[in-house]
Amino acid sequence: MATYVVMAPPEVTAEKLTEADAQRITFVKDGFSWGALLIPIIWLLYNRMWLAFLGYLVAVAAIQIAADSVGGAAPGVFAIGFALLFAIEGSALRVWSLERKNWQTLGIISARNRDEAEVRFFDFWLNDVGAPVNATPSPAHGATAPRFSEHSVVGLTLND
Repeated sequence: MATYVVMAPPEVTAEKLTEADAQRITFVKDGFSWGALLIPIIWLLYNRMWLAFLGYLVAVAAIQIAADSVGGAAPGVFAIGFALLFAIEGSALRVWSLERKNWQTLGIISARNRDEAEVRFFDFWLNDVGAPVNATPSPAHGATAPRFSEHSVVGLTLND
């Protein structure tokens, strides 16, 4: 089963979810991205990931310069390693890019494919009138990142 991160534009609200808003919700599959591996520049531009695109160009240039200075088989090994790493982290970069544009995470759904993920998500959404039942809360509400506080929580203590 695959995991999908459900993202919505900033103007979409849980209280007033219309059919047009539902069509703008994006399901980002977590995991390896073949598009990011095979055609990374086109994939970045297609997904409108401008900052990630610039970072990709800088990283490729830096890797090429470093690999050329080492010589031998190093350029090929560095290029393949970076391409695989980029393909593995491509989905996380896409979620990060959407969050930078103030998109909100509505939940995380496990499903066999995207169609099943959409059915599960909207079924949960409609059953709970505005919030998925088994989805994780949005990071904007402080659910996924630990915060500094006076309280000590086992495993998440940030203050000593």
